Amino acid sequence: MTVPSNDRRPFCIRTRSPISDEEYRTPGNWFFITTRALYGQSPFTEPDRCRIVLDQLVAQSAACGCAVGPYCLMPDHLHLIVTPTVEGGHGVREFTRRLHGATTNKLWPTGWEGRVWQSGSYDVLLPNEAAARESAQYIWQNPVHASLCEVPEDWPWSGCISDLDFFNWP
Repeated sequence: MTVPSNDRRPFCIRTRSPISDEEYRTPGNWFFITTRALYGQSPFTEPDRCRIVLDQLVAQSAACGCAVGPYCLMPDHLHLIVTPTVEGGHGVREFTRRLHGATTNKLWPTGWEGRVWQSGSYDVLLPNEAAARESAQYIWQNPVHASLCEVPEDWPWSGCISDLDFFNWP
C-alpha cells in the first residue's frame, strides 16, 4: 500500500502483524509509540500537567527497565521512542500501561477529573536505526507542524531522555 503524499508520518502501516509479548520485552527493539488523550480532551496544556507526564516518563522507564529516547508531549497526545533495556524485564507494553496509570493518578490533584488516556496505544516496531532516526525527526517536528512553535528547540515538552548517541536532538 502506498502512503499519501500529504502524510508526514515516517511509517504508515495500514495493516500490521500483532507485536508479540516477547518483542515488547526484547532489549534493542525500538518502538515508536503514540498514545492519545481521551477523545476530544487536551489535558496537556498546563505546564504542571506536562511536568507530571515527563516526570513519569523517567520514573516508569526506570521501573520497567526501558530507555526512552526522543519524545514530544502535545496538548492531546504523546509520541516517544522506547526500548527495553533489561533482559526479562517488564517491557514496553507494561511501561505504557504504567505510564497511563501513574500520570492519571498524579493529574487528578491538578483538577483533572476522570480518565486521561485512550485505551492502549499505537505501537510500531522500528526495523532499523535509520527508521528510528526518521521517527525521531517526525516526533521533534510535531509541534512545528502543529504551529505551536517555529523550531523544535522552542517546544518545552520534547527532547530525548536517555543518552543515546544516534538520536541527535536539534
